[in-house]
Amino acid sequence: MDKLPEVYKVNILKKYTDGYELEPGVKYDEVEALILPKNTSYAINVVMDLGDNTEVDQNNIARVE
Repeated sequence: MDKLPEVYKVNILKKYTDGYELEPGVKYDEVEALILPKNTSYAINVVMDLGDNTEVDQNNIARVE
């Protein structure tokens, strides 16, 4: 995925100007809607910076049919 060009980038936590507090055992679902052309595939990479040089990331391949 590192060699693929970046097409779209968004910071979904920017609306939380006072920070985003994580609590143990709680499931969080932050969503960003994108309109994509049919019959295409996209590599999706999500990174969350937790501070202190710690990140959580998730990668996925999505196909739009």
